[in-house]
Amino acid sequence: MAEGPHTIDLSDPAYWQDPHPVLRAAREAHPVAFSGTGEAIVLRYRDVERLASDHANTSNALDFVESQVAAGPLVDWWRLMLTNLNGPEHRRLRNLVNRAFTPRSADAKRARVRSLTREILGRHADARRLDVIDDWSHELPIRLICETLGVPEAHQAKFSEWSTDLGSALSSALTPELRERGERAAIALSDAVRDLLRERRRAPKDDLLSDLIRAADASTDRRSDEDLVVLVINLIFGGHDSSRSMLAVAVALPVIRWVRRRG
Repeated sequence: MAEGPHTIDLSDPAYWQDPHPVLRAAREAHPVAFSGTGEAIVLRYRDVERLASDHANTSNALDFVESQVAAGPLVDWWRLMLTNLNGPEHRRLRNLVNRAFTPRSADAKRARVRSLTREILGRHADARRLDVIDDWSHELPIRLICETLGVPEAHQAKFSEWSTDLGSALSSALTPELRERGERAAIALSDAVRDLLRERRRAPKDDLLSDLIRAADASTDRRSDEDLVVLVINLIFGGHDSSRSMLAVAVALPVIRWVRRRG
């Protein structure tokens, strides 16, 4: 008899130390697993790709946060994330950023990515030691997205701190401390982005913030500055959190393969 769906306890710290054996066993048994609280986890790439490209499907990610925090700044922020918006609301904000953040402009950042990476590695060369997560994959994406948007260098450390605190507040084991830090970060980041947008309206520059303002003003569905605040926070958090994870995975996978070959 075929084995049924597995249950994966996402709140178990041991799972996060090495999730791959758990996921592999669950994937071999069934295309779907379930979390300890009953959410479905789609395990196979082709299924994820098919579901993600079907516009009839909608996001229910907001349920995750609302199950832990009923109301407040953290939930207000989470409701506005692109990943949690559906239908016309999602498309209108996505179309706006597509006008300003084109594949060509993204491709032009390759040289800067290399330059920043060399700078970061150079700072750790004498010590001959680098923490891939803290020293590289954390710093590189937040600096790049801040530079792209036009966040002054003096403010980038705070933007990094706020983005990190927001990500920590999405933990499956949300503590009162993480919630408080996340709520403070949501408020502070929103206020800082509003200040930057006001500055760019007064004095546009050659940066993504100014491009977004121009795209919003030129849109037939004219967007408010609050829409731009939402969009910029999406770019900061999404560009930092997701890229940090992918950079870490990109380094980890060849290291894991090397260790297995030698073992």
